[in-house]
Amino acid sequence: MSSSSNPPLFDQDGDPIDPALHRLVATHPVLFRGRLPAVASYVPAGWYPLVDELCRSIEAELGPQGCEKIEVRQIKEKFAGLRFYLVERSLADVKSLPVEDAMDRVHALIRTACEQSERTCQKCGAPCVVHDVGGYLAALCDTHLRG
Repeated sequence: MSSSSNPPLFDQDGDPIDPALHRLVATHPVLFRGRLPAVASYVPAGWYPLVDELCRSIEAELGPQGCEKIEVRQIKEKFAGLRFYLVERSLADVKSLPVEDAMDRVHALIRTACEQSERTCQKCGAPCVVHDVGGYLAALCDTHLRG
């Protein structure tokens, strides 16, 4: 049993929950609806600043009212790149946003962060390139590539 001051360390299937996700939820409660993403998620340590900055940029772009219309559904690494998925609700009733452009700008922010992740070591955040590590693609700096 967990309390609100001690977030759960394991999900309902007994899998460990990434502590970085708890920090993101606490820092960006509106984007996450105050809870962990609905789909299993993981934020590599080196990408935490990148994901945190992406969340801040989305919040700045949409404002509080606009952020209430989206929810982070999943964050993960795939093929050495960041994947960041949102559930979108209608922004039509958010008066301060030009609806036709709001989500296009958010998707551009996400694409930029995903592209940047491929040049950012997923272990430490240092500049890097993507490597094939035994058939697995990984964004690793020279230090982490060597071991």
